[in-house]
Amino acid sequence: MSKFEKTIAMSIQPREYDAVLGSNNTAAFTDAVLGGIEGVKRRLATGDIESRIIALSQALNYGEAGLDLVIQALQDRSKQIQWSAYGLLARKTETKVEQALQSFSLISEAGIDYSSLQYLLASQEWEKADEQTRKLVLQAANRSDNWLRKEDIQSLGCEDLFIIDRLWTIYSQGRFGFSVQKRIWESLGSEKPDGARGQEFSDRVGWHKQKTETDSYYDILKLYTIKRREDIPCGLNAPEGNLPSICEFGGGELLSWYESPDTESTMGFYGGGGYRNKWSNDSFFGKDMVVCFLKRIQACPEIP
Repeated sequence: MSKFEKTIAMSIQPREYDAVLGSNNTAAFTDAVLGGIEGVKRRLATGDIESRIIALSQALNYGEAGLDLVIQALQDRSKQIQWSAYGLLARKTETKVEQALQSFSLISEAGIDYSSLQYLLASQEWEKADEQTRKLVLQAANRSDNWLRKEDIQSLGCEDLFIIDRLWTIYSQGRFGFSVQKRIWESLGSEKPDGARGQEFSDRVGWHKQKTETDSYYDILKLYTIKRREDIPCGLNAPEGNLPSICEFGGGELLSWYESPDTESTMGFYGGGGYRNKWSNDSFFGKDMVVCFLKRIQACPEIP
């Protein structure tokens, strides 16, 4: 190869962040190389969703021009691209980024405004964000002053669940959110009965009280109470998937007790035996509620 040919060959070799047209995304001498920001623009315009998401992350390596591309992607036709751009911009402090994020719509097709949740998560007010999530889910189910029943969970809009998930996932850096809980739930294996999986899931994420050798009879019954453990902080040090606390979405009206009531939360296990005797017909508690909600999340293709 002549000196001239070597010079040409070196000039078309891609840099670290250049997009390459060719098999396996690797550069060969005969491949067409789209250099720099122009290559990123091409992939954003013509690639599949996965390629476009990769191109978005590469765009930030090209300074202001790349940043502008990511900001423009907030208006993309694809929700996945919009939220990928949002995730890349969420922790940036440039004025134009903050203005773009402020104008990004967080109102679902059902008319629920999630900007209050975004503010709390961006401020790392984890406990308040958890409480607000419950309020918003109940609002989406038209149950604002009550609790979720089975039919409410099954009718929850996937878009509302998706927005909540994206906000939690982005601002927790991937530790919390419905998609994280979905992944943990699916990792437990479908061969187990739902009840056993519900209890194991709650153990894994830090909701389900553990049994000890010193537990009394009533303490053993409290084993079935599924709620946030008091000794686990409401923050990034909590177990993965701990938030939002979907275990707090259930509830019901207590009509009578089999024994004298103690101070146990009404977020307990709903079943037979001598612990709780009678609840209102639409009460929905513990592992049954958690399993039902996780299955609803699993049924939403928008939630990864």
